[in-house]
Amino acid sequence: MALPAFSDRNGPIRCCQIIVIAMDEGESLADLETRVGGPDVMLTDDAPDEGKTEPYVAVALSGEEYKSMGEVPIGDEAPCDHECCQQKEVTVDDHEWNPGNRELRPGQMYTG
Repeated sequence: MALPAFSDRNGPIRCCQIIVIAMDEGESLADLETRVGGPDVMLTDDAPDEGKTEPYVAVALSGEEYKSMGEVPIGDEAPCDHECCQQKEVTVDDHEWNPGNRELRPGQMYTG
C-alpha cells in the first residue's frame, strides 16, 4: 500500500496507524463511511457498531518511520507490535483489540 505524504505543520506526528477495512460486495466508499464511520470516528466509541469492531490496525509506525517508507505491505500476517498498535479509543468491553497485518482473503475488496 502506497503511503500518502502528511505535514508536520501543527507539530510532529508521534504515531500513525494503517487501518484496513473489508468492503462488502458493491459497496462504495460513501456506503462504507455510513457503515463504519469516517476516518475521524472509526475505532472510537462514536463509531457505528461495525466501526468499533470491523476495521483493524494492520500496521503502526512512528512519524519518522512513516516518512522514510514509501509503501507498506498489507496482508503479510506480520504482528503489529509497535507501541502505536496498542493505542485504542474503543472502550466497549466486549471488543477484542487484535491489531496485526491479517491475511487478505482472495476476491475480497479492502480499503485502508
